[in-house]
Amino acid sequence: MARKPLRILSLLLTFGSISLFLGCSESPKEEKAKSSLSRPAAKSSTRTAAIEPESSLAKSDEVQQKDAIVAEKEDKPISKRSKLKTPPPPLTIPKVGLSDALRATCLVNVGDIMPDAELLTADGGKIALDSQYGEKYMVVFLWSEGGSSYTRLAADAALHDLQGDLADPYAGKGVKVIGINVGDRPAAVRQELIKAGVKLSCFFDPNKAFFGKLAKSVLPRIYLLDESGKIIWFDTEYTQSTRRNLMQAVKVVLGEK
Repeated sequence: MARKPLRILSLLLTFGSISLFLGCSESPKEEKAKSSLSRPAAKSSTRTAAIEPESSLAKSDEVQQKDAIVAEKEDKPISKRSKLKTPPPPLTIPKVGLSDALRATCLVNVGDIMPDAELLTADGGKIALDSQYGEKYMVVFLWSEGGSSYTRLAADAALHDLQGDLADPYAGKGVKVIGINVGDRPAAVRQELIKAGVKLSCFFDPNKAFFGKLAKSVLPRIYLLDESGKIIWFDTEYTQSTRRNLMQAVKVVLGEK
């Protein structure tokens, strides 16, 4: 009976040794697999290497965009400064733009010599037109009082414009301005000019003898002549456009800018 417990004990020891041997003899592969499962996966070096170039490229694009914005801001003032202002074209004598109907009324045109004329003075005397030519240039305004107060007031306004625009400022520059009334009674016109305060030298063509050499019809008319009486520019009306064109023509012939 004493041997049986010893035998059981021997079997237990043998079984324990076998289990210990089996536990120690697990394959390195299995152990490695277990260890890999027991800890979190590390980042792949290959993936890191792949991500890093993409990040650097994105950063490079962002830098390039910022540089482009800065360059654009810097270029704007430079482009504005480098854009030179185009100087205005030089003034020229305006063209005489007339319709066919108006041109058909003209007996003289640009380049022609103003016809000879004998005009009446304010005191009833006579005077030759060419004796009035200016040192350099002369402006001749022909008008009629007409049959209405409107035409009379328009004529007075034109005479005042010529006084203020040319007769006073340009007298010392060799420009002379005269008015010639066509077809009205000289005595009545003289009173109207005095009443209106017109100070220009005005003459009279009551029988339209002079006007008949210039045109077939249409008043007022205005002419710019040189010292020989040659027509440099003219118009068959007096409007604000006429006023501007006349001033431009005078400035051009005098060499003003």
